[in-house]
Amino acid sequence: MEQFPAKNPNPVLSAKKDGTVLYSNGAGEPLLHEWSTGVGEKLPSFILDFVQRVISRNSPEKMEVKVGKRVYLVAFHPLPEEECVNIYGFDISDQKELEEKLRESERRYHLLFENMLDGFAYCRMLYDDCGNPVDFIYLDTNSAFERLTGLKEATGKRVTEVIPGMKELHPEMFDAYSRVALTGQPERFEIEFKPLEIWLWISVYSTERKHFVATFDNITGRKKAEESLREAYEEIQIQSEELQVSHEELQAQYEKLHESIEALRESEARLQIIIANSPDIIFEQDRDLRYTWIYNPASPLSVSDVVGKTDADLLPQDQAQQLESIKHRVLDTGRREQALLRLSPGGELRWFEAIYEPRYDEAGRITGVLSYTHDVTERQQAEELLRQSEERYRTLFNSIDEGFCIIEMIFDAGGKPIDYRFLETNPAFERLTGLHEAIGKTMLELVPNHEKHWFEIYGNIVLTGEPKRFTNEAKPLMGGWYDVYAFQFGERESNKVAVLFNDVTERKEAELKLKETLDNLENLVKERTAELEKAYNSLKESERSLAEAQKMAHIGNWDRNLVTGESYWSEETYRIFGHYRQENGIKYNKYLNYVHPDDRNYVAKTFENRLKGIPQSIDYRIISADGEERTIHDEAEIIFDEKNVPIRARGVFQDITERKKAEKALADLETARQKEIHHRIKNNLQVISSILDLAAEKFNNRKCIKNTEVLEAFRESQDRVISIALIHKELHEGGRNDALNFSLYLQKLAESLFQTYRLGNADISLDLDLEENVLFDMDIAIPLGMIVNELITNSLKYAFIGRERGEIQIKLFSEKAKNELNIKEELTGKG
Repeated sequence: MEQFPAKNPNPVLSAKKDGTVLYSNGAGEPLLHEWSTGVGEKLPSFILDFVQRVISRNSPEKMEVKVGKRVYLVAFHPLPEEECVNIYGFDISDQKELEEKLRESERRYHLLFENMLDGFAYCRMLYDDCGNPVDFIYLDTNSAFERLTGLKEATGKRVTEVIPGMKELHPEMFDAYSRVALTGQPERFEIEFKPLEIWLWISVYSTERKHFVATFDNITGRKKAEESLREAYEEIQIQSEELQVSHEELQAQYEKLHESIEALRESEARLQIIIANSPDIIFEQDRDLRYTWIYNPASPLSVSDVVGKTDADLLPQDQAQQLESIKHRVLDTGRREQALLRLSPGGELRWFEAIYEPRYDEAGRITGVLSYTHDVTERQQAEELLRQSEERYRTLFNSIDEGFCIIEMIFDAGGKPIDYRFLETNPAFERLTGLHEAIGKTMLELVPNHEKHWFEIYGNIVLTGEPKRFTNEAKPLMGGWYDVYAFQFGERESNKVAVLFNDVTERKEAELKLKETLDNLENLVKERTAELEKAYNSLKESERSLAEAQKMAHIGNWDRNLVTGESYWSEETYRIFGHYRQENGIKYNKYLNYVHPDDRNYVAKTFENRLKGIPQSIDYRIISADGEERTIHDEAEIIFDEKNVPIRARGVFQDITERKKAEKALADLETARQKEIHHRIKNNLQVISSILDLAAEKFNNRKCIKNTEVLEAFRESQDRVISIALIHKELHEGGRNDALNFSLYLQKLAESLFQTYRLGNADISLDLDLEENVLFDMDIAIPLGMIVNELITNSLKYAFIGRERGEIQIKLFSEKAKNELNIKEELTGKG
């Protein structure tokens, strides 16, 4: 053990609690030099703080120290009883370099992934038990995927969940993805993607079996532009033959062509952007390979778990045999061995880098094996991640259809950009530029007459760090136009620029054709402007005349689109509702708020009936915006499509408030007139009744005619007059002119007749059983009153002759059967 620290290729030091360096092996000298101290001297204050904190807490701590170009992980392990610490250094420079490469690779991958203008989706196909593709899962997508498709948070979901019905609508697309995932052969195609109503250009390739990557661009704008261009040429031909086109049609064509240009510009912008260490395990084993001592055993093992045991006691059989084979070679040959091993001392598989040396006694005999083993799991994982990242980056880099390159700018002594050198290019670079084997060469070596403005653009990106997106013509390069996105790559001092570009020559040619088409259409528009303005002025005059006519008649028209909810109200309609004019009319719910609360359900129900094809014209009240109650007449029609679905409603409102007021005034006048008539008839009948009463008294005083038929006739006539007078009295005093409350009338008539007839000492009672509020109109009430009068009179005159006691029962009730009303009176005499 005494020899081990000196031979250890990693730094081993020891320091007291006060910071005095007690010991350092040869490998520890660079650390002491970095700390400006030496053996026997004090550690610097920031290291001393570490030492004292480790001892006081009795807990190891770590820090990273950079010594020149090397980086060490320095571990401080406390020895509290001796009030000192052991300091172990591990050279992690290679691991740091790997981590930096991994970060650089990941950064380049994410720059490429996130800045691609094309959508990107990494997916895994799903198959049924028969091997047929049934679905696929989005494993990863970039921001352009969401922008181009409008699909949010698709990652981790199945396509049948994100786009229901996709497999049924596009089985050919589903089959293409499956072929690529199984065969690895890339495919490209254009498709009108019906679920999203867009056109897509799709490139599909596979990185591993049953997986595929789809990059795509939304070319709907280009497709629409092509269609618009075709329609524009046809329209020009029609315009040339006949200039009888309306103002609205010309204006629509003009706007449509402008929209096509914008859609083409946006659609073709296919710019692509490519672009814990732990302390050593130190131990010794004897010739039987039994552990004699160990420092810092692998977690979760303790020293007592290991000492006295062999590798076969601690590890699976295959791992133990591998270790024993290495260690026996050290014992047999006396030579040092180094190995990279994958072991599971605590049950978890980890990577270890180990050095095994022979251990000698004083006589020079090999007594065992001395080793220090370093856990390099994180480094191995970093290397694997780096490999995977590089593979992903390289696959994407080589498979995209956009050209991509990384260049190094060259400046003259005055800082002016004069050229650039190609550091990396992808396969699409050669196809789009025609430049072969460009890596390592400058642009002027490849194209001596290349335009200088390209150098100025890229040089400015290096100097400012600001990315730039632009479209330029490169005549020396295949005479085409390029859509370019360029940005600084790496540190400023590297002078590197990443360039992602695409050939947009076809788009530029289409723009020139569209410009020519627009020029022709503008000439046609100028020729027609004067004629159309005249027609427009005539139309406006007609609209003013219509508005004036509606105002005079208090009639306003309206129109509502039942699909979009948009509506139109005429000027007079706004005036009727007391509302200011709005460009898109009044929404249906707001219109209902104007309807009087008592009429609102009636209006809503009527509109529902209209939607069912039941035409109705109605009158109802509204409360206008200025608080005035008005009455309007509403007529409307519903327009249905070929499937009998209502799509539009239109109609008229007429303000009939004044008419309703006039009708009410006339009705009130008629009511007053009828009440006056009933009042006068009643008074006249009462006068007649008084005259009959006086005449009866006159004849009654004459002995010659007493109790004769003449006197009886007077009395009967008086009763009938009283009966009729009661009817007119009830009509005058009641709230209605067209119907009589026969229940109340019958009660008063019976009581009046009982007072009129005196039956001597006979005890005659009246039993009335009358249903309340039985109503009859005049044609029934008057003759029925006469009949009841006769019945009661005859009962009083003839039913109780020679009897001391009697009772008259009168029952009035309604029988609602077959919409008929029956009245029954029961008169009984009892002796």
